[in-house]
Amino acid sequence: MYYTAVKCIRSIRRWSYEHFPAKERAIKFVVMVTPEDLKANAEYIKMADYVCQVKGGSNNNNYANVDLILSIAKRYNVEGEGGKEMYVRTTSNTYV
Repeated sequence: MYYTAVKCIRSIRRWSYEHFPAKERAIKFVVMVTPEDLKANAEYIKMADYVCQVKGGSNNNNYANVDLILSIAKRYNVEGEGGKEMYVRTTSNTYV
């Protein structure tokens, strides 16, 4: 699970460096982390610009909780492609 997040962040950062060379981190990453993620010392946490701790346990408490994902996105002023629409992909393949 963690490998996918790391691969995604690396890929987007590489693309960003190529297209926005004057801005070192033109794209910022907000990640959700559970107590289990913190305990595992997941690499994607170290790669993030912003870390938002969420409840652990079932995915319904965190990565599959669309309302939680949207509230975090609003709190961090996340912008997405498509104007009013925001597309969020989580490790459980939830799209908003």
